[in-house]
Amino acid sequence: MAKYCMQNETFRKIICSKQYTLPATEQYPSEDRVLINTNSLMAESSQFYYPYAIAGKTGFTTQAKNCLICMSQKDGLELISVVLHAETTEDGRSARYLDTIGLLEYGNNNFSSYAIPEKTEEIAPNNSAEESKSDVTVTENSSEPSSFRFTVFITILIGLVVIRLLIAFLKKHIVVYRAKKLKKRARKYLNP
Repeated sequence: MAKYCMQNETFRKIICSKQYTLPATEQYPSEDRVLINTNSLMAESSQFYYPYAIAGKTGFTTQAKNCLICMSQKDGLELISVVLHAETTEDGRSARYLDTIGLLEYGNNNFSSYAIPEKTEEIAPNNSAEESKSDVTVTENSSEPSSFRFTVFITILIGLVVIRLLIAFLKKHIVVYRAKKLKKRARKYLNP
């Protein structure tokens, strides 16, 4: 959905804005109101600032917990990440930002943007610093490279979300296990 929305110029302009000033109105005549984007990845003063983040929206529901959809752009490659059910890390930091940075860094470090050639041409990555390991050619009507990369990327994203949920599940059960263990010790010392 975000990929589709980002193709709309008006939507893209709005979601990429760091802040917007609403002029005074009849209902609020005293002063202009400033709306600030709550995505900390876009705020240069934030501890979570990510220089390649170009857009994003935070969210929260009781079931989904803290959420973040974020778009980044680096070396001509635009990525979209979606993080759900993020809570707070043990040291008090926001997991939605840390997980998003991890996803975007993984995508930026492991994927490249390619131009799809006409008929039979060599494919060269837009990133000139990275040399291709072998010559790759694409024949007419072949869309395997881009669809394969997309499938791999989606699979990786789903895997990371599953891992995040599994970690949350294990943390909960480890706490319960430790509590039971402490309860046993307490009984042992209290009732010799």
